[in-house]
Amino acid sequence: MAPAMLEFLTKELRATDAYRSWALIAADNQASLRAFQKAAFTPVCDVIHAKMATMDRLIVRPPDPEAQELLGLT
Repeated sequence: MAPAMLEFLTKELRATDAYRSWALIAADNQASLRAFQKAAFTPVCDVIHAKMATMDRLIVRPPDPEAQELLGLT
């Protein structure tokens, strides 16, 4: 996603009094990571999908209460 598109989206969200937005980006998606950085988005946490034997688990590092609530982990 181009930084200009993200900046436009940010302005649209602010027009509706939304000052916080979330994006889940795969760690290996360098193009998207750079685009969000150029658009001045700030990383909050890493979401890790841990597979242990027969159990899957989402882990948020560092623990962020809003991210955990958004992902249904609380």
